[in-house]
Amino acid sequence: MNGWRSFLRAAGSLWLGGVLLLLLILAMACATVYEAVHGTPQALAVFYTSWWFQALLGLVAVSSLAAALARWPWSVRQCGLVITHLSIVVILLGAYVTNRWSIDGQLGLAEEQTAASILLRTEQIVLHDTVSHRQAEIELDPHAMLRRLPEGRFDGPTLQLGELQLRMAGYLPNATQEQRIVNDAPHPQPAVQIALSMADHTQSHWIFANQPAGHGQLNVTYHWLDDAQALAQRLDKAVTTQPASAGMVHFTYANETHSFPIESCIDESVALGTTGLTAQIVRLLTHAVVDGLEQIRDDPTRPANPAIEVKITGPEGTRRQMAFARFPDFDAMMAGMVDDWPISPVKIIYETSETPANKPLIELFGAPEEPLHVRFNPHDEPPVTQSIEVGQPIETPWPGIGVEVAQQFDRARIDQAVVPAEPHDETAAPAVQLEIAAPGSTDPIWLMKNVRRSLRIGDTRYELIYRDKAVPLGFQVTLDRFRIGHYPGTQRPRSYESTVTFHDPDTGRQHRRVVSMNHPAHHGGYTFFQSSYREDPDSDRWISFLSVAWDPGKPIAFAGYIGLVAGMIWIAITRIVLRRADAVVHSGNTALPQEKQG
Repeated sequence: MNGWRSFLRAAGSLWLGGVLLLLLILAMACATVYEAVHGTPQALAVFYTSWWFQALLGLVAVSSLAAALARWPWSVRQCGLVITHLSIVVILLGAYVTNRWSIDGQLGLAEEQTAASILLRTEQIVLHDTVSHRQAEIELDPHAMLRRLPEGRFDGPTLQLGELQLRMAGYLPNATQEQRIVNDAPHPQPAVQIALSMADHTQSHWIFANQPAGHGQLNVTYHWLDDAQALAQRLDKAVTTQPASAGMVHFTYANETHSFPIESCIDESVALGTTGLTAQIVRLLTHAVVDGLEQIRDDPTRPANPAIEVKITGPEGTRRQMAFARFPDFDAMMAGMVDDWPISPVKIIYETSETPANKPLIELFGAPEEPLHVRFNPHDEPPVTQSIEVGQPIETPWPGIGVEVAQQFDRARIDQAVVPAEPHDETAAPAVQLEIAAPGSTDPIWLMKNVRRSLRIGDTRYELIYRDKAVPLGFQVTLDRFRIGHYPGTQRPRSYESTVTFHDPDTGRQHRRVVSMNHPAHHGGYTFFQSSYREDPDSDRWISFLSVAWDPGKPIAFAGYIGLVAGMIWIAITRIVLRRADAVVHSGNTALPQEKQG
C-alpha cells in the first residue's frame, strides 16, 4: 500500500506536472510555427496525431489523476485541487472521445438541391467491377501517409477484388495532372512535335498522324502513309476543287487510335482493337443539314458539309455519334444513344479530300523508313513541298514564321502524368500510387483524388476512384436560398447565409433553419456551420458549403471545463479563507502578552 501511494505521489508531483506542461506548451508552439509554413494537414500528421504527442497528453492525464488520488481521503481544504486535476482528466477524456468517434464532414448544395449524405474527411479508394458489379473499398489514413513522406514509398493497405489486387505504394498530398506525350503505346501511332517560331516567341504542339488539328492561325496536319509508293503518290497528287470523297475515319478511345477507309465500315462492323468496341457507319452524308424537326439529314444538291453517322457497340450498350469532316472538334450525339452508358464517347475524326478553302496551311507527310516531307499551302499561291529533318528548322512562305519538327514518335500516346504541385496551386489535390498484382497486370498507376479512372485486366473492366467517404445523415437537407450580404456601396462580401429545410422521413416533418457565419443550425444530433461558397460555372448558381459535425466528446469536455473553473474558484476561496484565519490567529497571539503585562 505504501509503495502504491509512493508511486502516486511521484507521478502526481508538482515537479513532474510542471515538466509535462512545459513540454506540451513547447510542442504546441512548434506545431503552430510548423503549420504556418507547411499547412494544417502536415501539422496534424507531424504533431497533433503523432504517437509521441498522444503519449504526452496521456502522461499529463496520468499525472493529473495521480495528483488527485495521492491525496485520498480528501479533505475540504483539498477539494479545489482535486477537482482541478480531475477536470483536466475529464477534458482529455472528452478530446479522446472526439478523436475516436466524432463525425466531421462537409455538405455542398446548390439552390433547390437536396442531399441525404455528407462527405467525411476520411478518404477511401473504391474499386468497382463493371461486369459483375462487385465492389471493394479501403479507408486511408492521410495523417499516417504524410508521416511517411520522407521515404516517398511505403507498404500501404491492400485492396482486393477477385483476382485483382491493388497495393498502395506512394502518396502525394499536393499533386496535379500534367499531360505529356510518351513513345510506348502498345500499337503503332505516329506523331510529331511541331515548333512554330513567330516573331519573338515559339509555340510547340504535338500532332498525331491522320488526326487533323488546328493551332492558332496556322493549321497543321500530319499524314501517315502505308509505304513509299503511297507517299510518292500523295506528294504528287494535285490539289482538287471537287467535293469531298469518302476518305478515312479515325476512332480514338482509351488512348488507342484505329483508322479505316470509309468503305470498309459501311457494310459491316469493324473492331476497335482491344477496347472491346465495334463501329459501323450507318449513314454517309455529302451535306449534313438540320431540318425543322432538329433532325440531321442529307442534302446531296449542295455537297459542302460531309458527315457520317456511326454506331458504336460495346458490352454496355450502343451509342450513335456524328462526325463532321470540316468540324473535327464537334461531336453531335444522336437521340438513339444509351444515356446511362458508363463509358465516355469515342473520338471520331472523319477525314476527306479537302477543298482549297479547308486545306491545312501546313501538311506533314511520312511513311515507314522514309524521310518526312512538308507541304505549305499559301492562299492564292501554288503549294510548296520539300523534305524536312527532325531538329532542323526551315523557313515557311509566310514572312517571319519558321517551322521545325522537334521530335518524331512511332508509338505515341497521351499520358496523364501525376506530378508534385505547390500547396497554393488551385489545381492541386492528393494522389495515391497503386501497384497492380493480377494476371496481365500493368505498371503502377497514379490515382488523383475525385478523378475516376478505368482499368482493364484481361476481359474485365474496372472503375477506380479515390474520394472522401460518404455517410448517410438519416434525413434530407434542401438548400432553399443562398444570400450574400455586401458592404454598403461595394461588391465586397460582408456575410453569407443559407436557408435550408430538414426533411425527416420517419415523421414526415419539415424544419426550416437559417445557417449563417456565426449562427449554426442543429438537427438530428448534427450541427451545421456555414463554411464557404462558390459559383457553379455550369449553371451560374451559387453552391453553399456547410460543415457538418457530430461530437459525442463535446459534453464531456464542457463538463471538464466547468469543473476546471469551479476547482480554481474553490482553491482561490479556500486560500482567502485560510489566509484570513491565519491573520486572526496571528493577531490574537501578538495581543495576548500585552494584556498580561497590563
